[in-house]
Amino acid sequence: MALTIGKMAHTTVLGMRMRIGLTSVAAAIVLLLSSDCSLSTSRRVAYIGSEASAALDAPFQRFRKVFLRGAGRRGDVALEYVQGDDKSDQALESAIRIAAGRRPSVLVTPTGATAAVARRVAPDIPNVFSTYLEPVRGGFADSLDSPGHRRTGISLADTLDDKRLEILKDAYPRVRTVAVLGDRDWVTLTNGPARVLDQARRSGLDVSLLEAESIAEVEALLNGPAAAKYDAWYITPTYVTYIAQAQIIAILRRIGKPAMFASQEEVLRGGLLGYSQDTAFVWDAVVALVDRVLAGEDPGNIPVERPRRFVLAVRVSDSPLGRAMNAAVVRRADFVY
Repeated sequence: MALTIGKMAHTTVLGMRMRIGLTSVAAAIVLLLSSDCSLSTSRRVAYIGSEASAALDAPFQRFRKVFLRGAGRRGDVALEYVQGDDKSDQALESAIRIAAGRRPSVLVTPTGATAAVARRVAPDIPNVFSTYLEPVRGGFADSLDSPGHRRTGISLADTLDDKRLEILKDAYPRVRTVAVLGDRDWVTLTNGPARVLDQARRSGLDVSLLEAESIAEVEALLNGPAAAKYDAWYITPTYVTYIAQAQIIAILRRIGKPAMFASQEEVLRGGLLGYSQDTAFVWDAVVALVDRVLAGEDPGNIPVERPRRFVLAVRVSDSPLGRAMNAAVVRRADFVY
């Protein structure tokens, strides 16, 4: 699942599909030079986008806004946008080859899929990435401490499954059986099941891993006769739980089951518990890494950055079936609704 930062409300999907399946850019590749930068410059930063134009690409606009704040200290550096899409591996390769052919000083790849293709087709171009796909599992970093291959970046890979189960058990100590809802990508690409099973052993929980690939499959699981047998649910950060967010929240409220979600947004919309990464730092951090590379550092020696702040949100007014949430968890929360 190659997730574009800023396009996902779910902190760990979040976004949109986590397939390493190197997705990619549209057949029509357009190279746009930022009007804020000089055409004659010898230094370029090329951003591989995901929309038909730079103006339509919200993540690029956030990156550009932060990038332009430092234009005075950076000197004569052009910012280029290379049109992308999430449809074709071949098109993505073409876009990166076009960008690489202009010999940019830094290539910015805002998804794991784009970073993986850049590693393959433009290994000599310094690369700063952002990704919800774990960089080592995705094949574009040797390790988080020493990524190597002239690349570094931000990893938002969500590894909070065990922590979320721990908080769920703290919030509702009588919970014993938990249904864990995910999709195939979460099972195969994130190592999430191993974290869930490990935490279940430590917490004395009996967990069942349930998969769905569509809203219809999610609704069938939650409305089925087996749903009521679980004491609680953990809704993992996946594409399918993102698109079925409204249905999941509504059904769990109707059947009176507590649930842990992977974002604050889901608590805002009616969920009981949400624990997530704070991603507000991302674009400032990406630009800071670009500046370090422009200043001459080898990105392969710069550790991959990870979120440093985590947010617990709780809703105390709708505890199911009269089960009050543990007051100690409410006191720990960053946001209480």
